Amino acid sequence: MYERKTKTIGPRISPAHWRTVNDQGLERCEYSDFEPRLVTDMLHELRILAEEERERGRPIIETSVRALLDEVEAVVAGTPRGFDLWASETFLNTDMKFWKEHHGKLSPPARHRLVVECMFPTRGNLSVRVSPGTLSTIGTWTEAPEWSVRASKVAPTGRIGARPDVEVLYLRNLAPLFSPHLTEGRPYERRVRHVVCKAVCTTFWLVMHRLDGVFDVHLDGYVAALSALDGEDPSIESSKMELIGLEVVDVVSDYRRNLADRLQSFALETGLSAIDFWRIATTADSWETASKLLRQRRQGGSADLVPTLVRDYHHFLKRTMDYGVWKEPQHLDPDGMPKSMFEDEDK
Repeated sequence: MYERKTKTIGPRISPAHWRTVNDQGLERCEYSDFEPRLVTDMLHELRILAEEERERGRPIIETSVRALLDEVEAVVAGTPRGFDLWASETFLNTDMKFWKEHHGKLSPPARHRLVVECMFPTRGNLSVRVSPGTLSTIGTWTEAPEWSVRASKVAPTGRIGARPDVEVLYLRNLAPLFSPHLTEGRPYERRVRHVVCKAVCTTFWLVMHRLDGVFDVHLDGYVAALSALDGEDPSIESSKMELIGLEVVDVVSDYRRNLADRLQSFALETGLSAIDFWRIATTADSWETASKLLRQRRQGGSADLVPTLVRDYHHFLKRTMDYGVWKEPQHLDPDGMPKSMFEDEDK
């Protein structure tokens, strides 16, 4: 999905920076590659469980499989939504002056940018909605200038009694599966929960896959399935891939934590404190000069500070400041520059 052949404009957070383990130590997985038969197998599993639920006369777990099946089948079948009409009118919602000066000059032209947001508006129902926007250089969501005022300020909100036109996915009664307090349950309940989590995650990424064919998709949040990686139930398709719940991942918050974690190990990697590295690299007249100066000052460190790597580390430190990771007062000198977070090492 993310191996793009078209041109893109503006900053983005690469999936390579997504954290694969959440705060509870559970593995995150996304079904975004769509291996052969993934969708058909998912539907087959859901239909079996829906029939078993019908025979029992009540849901097997917190979420009704029968209700979910109807909604998932509509997505797989491509049942028209209000969003489809709005998407077909993209150029009516375009700032043509900006598009001609920027997007239109690229070959092929860059796609219009959309931000995807996941929310639970009522009764634990998952709603996935889009808006014309993009990521700024400081990690905030802002309006994408290729869209006109008509698109950004008069975005469709839906008709009375209908779902909003900006909504691309709506799945009912899923909140229990997103609870951080997941219970193991009996083997049969675990099997059902595994299949349902896989279906929800697959459906979300199927919608993203289709959106990505038309727009430049930026994710404010995405749905990940959670695995404890310790399942032993043979009724589950893989004992190492038992899905026990779901999570909506906040991409920007996750990335900030990624930056903070990497900043903490900066001195061990480079052999210099972050602020010393920043000051030397910033004042040098070239990356080659910075490389020589940094090699002279370093004490240990595992990284080979060649000019290209020095440039990459410098860009990383600039990003931590842009994203507010060095924003706290205790990390600032009187002149407003970030001070060393590893200052105690020199004492």
